[in-house]
Amino acid sequence: MVDYAGIINTLIQDYPDAVAVVITDPSSNILYQTGNWDVSRDIGRVMSSWRTGNAQFVMLQDVKYSIIQMEPERLIATNFKRQGHLVGAQSPGGEAYIIAYISPDAEAWNHTAYPSIARAAAMISGASHTTGVTVTGVTQSASLGAAQAGQSSVDPALKAEIEAFLQWIKDPQGLPGYVSYYLQQNDTYTISQLAQIYNEFRRIFNF
Repeated sequence: MVDYAGIINTLIQDYPDAVAVVITDPSSNILYQTGNWDVSRDIGRVMSSWRTGNAQFVMLQDVKYSIIQMEPERLIATNFKRQGHLVGAQSPGGEAYIIAYISPDAEAWNHTAYPSIARAAAMISGASHTTGVTVTGVTQSASLGAAQAGQSSVDPALKAEIEAFLQWIKDPQGLPGYVSYYLQQNDTYTISQLAQIYNEFRRIFNF
């Protein structure tokens, strides 16, 4: 019998910004959820959207989360009004799905949350806590940018992340949505940071 509570406790210890968690089976039946999060009303629609893979947003507890990534093994979504984020992972065996609510104050959440949640999902299939995370068929147990010894080619995991980043740039619900939101909010700090990043891109690509 799977110790869902133990797995989620380990996840929250690893990544404290995962403040609420639900585990479902492939039919959207709830196998476990933390006591601070009742998503029974909406989880069926969220899981249906995840399985079809073509939604631009999902609604959970009357909060709209715009999709950043939606793959069979991964769900990443955010609320542009700073009401938090959703990050999900499928277990390697496909017998369960984990979705975590991520604190709106979490830093670099769209890069740091998924590995911990994917490890928890792997534990459902019997993997150990130290199992590496698979990203688009490539195991990452260290930095995405770490190249194999003696190789000069681009790390496949890093390449996959950059390809996903390019799709996010093109998606109106991705980077353009973020930029529009912060412009509307007149967030001078974020806009100044974006300007610095833009200048760095210009320096790298010489345009």
